[in-house]
Amino acid sequence: MSRKPETKGLLQPLNLAELEERGIMFNRHASKNLTMLFYLIMYTQPCASGGGSPIGRGDWDWDWEQDGNFADVIRDIAKSCIAASEFPNMDCEVIMHVEEDEGFAELDWVPTDPIQSDWALEGMHILQLGFKESQRWSILPDPVNAIYAAMTTYDRMYLASGKMDPMEHTPLTASERESQAYRLIVNDVYREGIAIWFRDLVNLRNEIMVKLRAKAYKLDPDAEWKKFCDASGRHFLDYLRLWQPPEQ
Repeated sequence: MSRKPETKGLLQPLNLAELEERGIMFNRHASKNLTMLFYLIMYTQPCASGGGSPIGRGDWDWDWEQDGNFADVIRDIAKSCIAASEFPNMDCEVIMHVEEDEGFAELDWVPTDPIQSDWALEGMHILQLGFKESQRWSILPDPVNAIYAAMTTYDRMYLASGKMDPMEHTPLTASERESQAYRLIVNDVYREGIAIWFRDLVNLRNEIMVKLRAKAYKLDPDAEWKKFCDASGRHFLDYLRLWQPPEQ
């Protein structure tokens, strides 16, 4: 008996299949009742079997014992950027998750581009940044995994298209298992306004991610952000085309 070929599915931008729906969401004016959500996944092994943790270059210069908790660094930079933004009252939440099992990680299946793997600090510390509505009913599920999966996929779609607007993104082909997981995890969090992604938030997200990476590599965050802006960077991943690793 021959084995049936694996069926394929699609990952829709933010799990929104309709172009008009994506456009309405992205171009809406952001509310003032927002929370910035960081999800820092820290692998203790050089790679996981599912492919979610890349093998890094080992050039990260952060010393956990001498330089302090990186979560505090994230909060400090985020709060500084938020205070100078048009959303000065935005909350900031940092979630750190340690993956100690080399053979399995909950979100390993989320597809990534090689440049996203290169963005991971030392190849083992993956930082994702998204936004959610601050006032949520306690009966609603926490959207952290949905935001991670949706924004990581959104970033890959930017790399494929060069466009920030999800209306201009083409769905990604994935296995049926991956597309099912994506649909179930992301679900309707963007459609229902539980998770947020507006055009007004693009610059703030870029600034914080660029400055955090600069800080992690002991570079001047303000100088690196200026370099990014002077080069007309559109997405924080564009920073890797400008970035030079510090000398060892």
